[in-house]
Formats: sequence, structure tokens, C-alpha cells
Amino acid sequence: MLKLIKNGLLALSVNPDQIIVLDFDSLALFEIAEASKIYEYISKILKTQEKFYVSDISIIYATLGNRDRMISGILENIVFLELKRRGYRVFVGKLGSSEIDFVAEKRGTKMYVQVTYKLESEETIKREFGNLLSINDQYPKYVVSMDERWKESIEGIKHLTVQEFLLSDSY
Repeated sequence: MLKLIKNGLLALSVNPDQIIVLDFDSLALFEIAEASKIYEYISKILKTQEKFYVSDISIIYATLGNRDRMISGILENIVFLELKRRGYRVFVGKLGSSEIDFVAEKRGTKMYVQVTYKLESEETIKREFGNLLSINDQYPKYVVSMDERWKESIEGIKHLTVQEFLLSDSY
């Protein structure tokens, strides 16, 4: 995938010195000086079921602008980067038709993490906690959000604010 992107950018006559495409165990970083010229090309390629995360959130703002509806994706990106920083191998989990945002593995242990902006509706609560409730093992399960008013855990699945998640020493 990364080679396809780089070759496509070269075909658009983008200076090779301005293209950096790195892959660190599913962490993809695209730092491109001529972003406006190639935005449409990259958008077409990235319309897949795969998830891509950037190592610097400002890249998203620089290429797409500031959009409130992107906050959930930005939070997911932040959690992904924190898990990688802490040395986890990070995967997207599938359980039937449900998705687990992150399955993080390190030294024989595992944890599951769902990320959402707020836990304001019953539908969101059922979706985020329900996906994790479907997993029948003993590993820790977390729902991470920006919702500081929500303090409950549901059947052993712990809710953490983004701040608590980033500052925690428990994993």
C-alpha cells in the first residue's frame, strides 16, 4: 500500500525529496509538502477498510482543516499512538460484524480498547461497551472517551477519560 502511494505521488511529479512514507508496524506517516496537489489521489487510495493513523495530528489539520466531526477519529489516533509509544503491538479486532477499535498485545498480555467522543446516548453506550462484553476472556477492557461525567464501569469494563488513559501507569 505504501509503495503504491509513493509511486502515485512520483507519477504526479511531486519532488521525491518532499515525500516521506514510513511504515512502523502498521503506523503509517505521510508527510507531504505539496499536500493540496495530491490530496485527491491519496483520498482515493485510502478509501479502503484499512485504518491509517498519523504520527502527528497536525498533518490531519493541515491537509483537511479543522472539522468537529473528526474528533472521534482524532481521539482514536491519539489512543493508537499512546499504545504504540508504550510498546504494544496494536491490531483492529473483529468479532462477527462488530469491530474492536484496538487489541493491544505486549509480553504475552492483551487488552481491548474502544474509543468514542462521548457516552451521551444509550446507542453509543451499548455499541462501545457491548462490543467488549462479547469478548469472553480475562484480559482488561476499556472504553476511552472525553466524557468526564461518566464514571461507571459495566460488568468489569472500565471507562477512562482520555486524560486518565494517557496518564495511567496501570497498563
